[in-house]
Amino acid sequence: MRTDLKTVCLDNIYVLPEARRKGIAKKFFSSVESWAREQGAVRLDLHVWDFNRDAIALYKAMDMDFQYHVMEKKL
Repeated sequence: MRTDLKTVCLDNIYVLPEARRKGIAKKFFSSVESWAREQGAVRLDLHVWDFNRDAIALYKAMDMDFQYHVMEKKL
């Protein structure tokens, strides 16, 4: 991982179920992306659970790509 790349990390993003599919997340991401560019960031990162298919679809629609996978084994 390169540490010289200025990155904005998003954490705990949530839209209430009754407010979903109204463009709120897309407006939020657009604002964050604009702000991040103004700050000189070259990357926007977030974590998403593999089972959260709706969120993954949203992020892919906003041109985000998978960067790495974290795997676990419950003991």
